[in-house]
Amino acid sequence: MIIHDLKLENFHGFEERYITFSDKFTVLVGDNGTGKTAVLDGLAVALGAFLSGLDGVHSRHIRRDEIHRKIYNQGSLTDIQMQFPVRISCTSTVEGHKLDWSRAVNGKKGTTTSKEARSIIEYASYLQRAVMHGVEVKLPVISYYGTSRLWVQRKEQNNIRRNNDRLEGYEDCLDPASNEKHFFRWMEKMTYIELQRGETPPVLKAVRKAISECMRTWKTIGYDVDSQEVHAIKNDNTAISFHLLSDGVRNMLGLVADLAHRMAQLNPALGDAVIRETPGVVLIDELDLHLHPSWQRRIVEDLKRTFPEVQFITTTHSPFIIQSLEEGELRRLHEEDDDEVVRDEEFVNKSIEDISESVMEIENVQRSEKYKKMYEAAQKYYSLLQEGKQASDAEVEKLKNELDEIESLYSDDVAYYAFLQMERRAAGLARDTNEAD
Repeated sequence: MIIHDLKLENFHGFEERYITFSDKFTVLVGDNGTGKTAVLDGLAVALGAFLSGLDGVHSRHIRRDEIHRKIYNQGSLTDIQMQFPVRISCTSTVEGHKLDWSRAVNGKKGTTTSKEARSIIEYASYLQRAVMHGVEVKLPVISYYGTSRLWVQRKEQNNIRRNNDRLEGYEDCLDPASNEKHFFRWMEKMTYIELQRGETPPVLKAVRKAISECMRTWKTIGYDVDSQEVHAIKNDNTAISFHLLSDGVRNMLGLVADLAHRMAQLNPALGDAVIRETPGVVLIDELDLHLHPSWQRRIVEDLKRTFPEVQFITTTHSPFIIQSLEEGELRRLHEEDDDEVVRDEEFVNKSIEDISESVMEIENVQRSEKYKKMYEAAQKYYSLLQEGKQASDAEVEKLKNELDEIESLYSDDVAYYAFLQMERRAAGLARDTNEAD
């Protein structure tokens, strides 16, 4: 399954927006408020149509708070109106066949439609029937990891599947909040199978291998029967409880482990090849969340190598991640326009400074914001000193007040403050002792 493009109408802050995606990896960049997360939410609604074709699996629909609103001034009152229809459309390739579908809400009392999503719903229903009759079909993994994935834990439902159903791999898959208990429960089950049979199940081997390949300094993960906790194990054999890990490690380990074990649940017949051969679409908001820059530089490569059949669509604010991308993988969002496929020459083989300026549109990145303000203040200061040479008495007093204001901003920088005072005295604009008092 590959999503090629997405069109959003009256969704979140968009009146209309069209965006395309690379087949393997797409990174969305843009200033805060340009709609990066909204695009991922739109994709989640589109993919929710697939889940609608699976009995007993919770789908993702258009929520009321996601409907675009416009404000109209009616005299002294402000009128806020929801805009309809809300429509989300996409084109995709599924098992070599082109599929187009859309979902919509057509009015205030309307619910998310499925009529124009029949193609993907029927495909999902076909897969469920095949699973029911024991046919070894390959189920695509679908998952969404939001910015709350580290802190917000979804409550488990009482009616969740617990009967070794392959479709349990879709449980809460489009909820951007985390569900660590889902993975912990699977690890517990696999550990007991391992102890009972005296050998490691191939799917558990595959999940552990995925973690070691993507995490590098972490060797594996295990479930301790005595403490009933999941532990991460470093290359030096140090075992650390999952909940005691640093934010960055816990974030990425949780993501990789969750994705890998979902693949193992969906396609157990693939054995130790399950991670390499399971296709799907994975959405990640702020891929760089809590990651050190050295990790940001390699995370894209690690994910591609570990999950070669998955299409990743992510967002970031990290120039290090942008620097690691290949041709055609970067999209830049603006508030008003459709997405812009960033030209390869703007980021391929470019420095962090070049990327920050050309892609992220930040000026003079070699200097800190404080330095730039000090430089601008110094320019104004010297300009005022020059004006003072030909100023009247009344103008001199005004200039002194302006110089006082600039100096006060940098009184904590002793050397800089002393330098300004010296220049001021040389120009004859220093305050005398009586004025200071």
